[in-house]
Amino acid sequence: MSEPRLGLTLGPLLYLWDDAAWRDFYFRIADEADVDTVVLGETVCSKRDHFHSDSLDIVAERLVSAGKRVRMASLALVTLERELKAMRQLAEQDRYELEVGEIAAHGAMGGRPHAIGPMVNVYNAATARVLAKGGATSVCLPPELPAASIRAVVAGAPVFAPQTGVQPCGALVSVAMGPNGNVEALLCVQSGAVEAGTLHVG
Repeated sequence: MSEPRLGLTLGPLLYLWDDAAWRDFYFRIADEADVDTVVLGETVCSKRDHFHSDSLDIVAERLVSAGKRVRMASLALVTLERELKAMRQLAEQDRYELEVGEIAAHGAMGGRPHAIGPMVNVYNAATARVLAKGGATSVCLPPELPAASIRAVVAGAPVFAPQTGVQPCGALVSVAMGPNGNVEALLCVQSGAVEAGTLHVG
């Protein structure tokens, strides 16, 4: 039996960098980083959108050319009419998969396939199943969930078994699920070190 394949996703930058530094960072990710998926877009504050809007397409194309899968992220909290309009436009585009940052973006997808980001509260299998019925194809669980809860979500929402991610505090972890839905392996990136190993959840 082959070992489960661990995927690694780089989430969106949460910091405000100038456009040149932002672009160069992602160019380096395209050329040097062994990640499968890169999430682009502003998730913190809509007032920061314009800082990178001129480079977004260039960066996305560079990442795709390097063999990376690109997702576009929506805001973690939509509070203004202009943010709602921008979120709907993001949901309507079909060039890249959307990673929803809050539940309004999930609804705006109208059942089309999309990813659920870590800012959407998914604490149990019932919530995961509702999101799957609305078109979600993958989910990144909240960082505070213990391994037993992760296992319960995956067991209760097997549609997400191959595409479940977690992000604990201080580290990025990718979880590989076995054919029976059990958590079988773990990839941890912390302080620049990558360690692969087995996560025993009972």
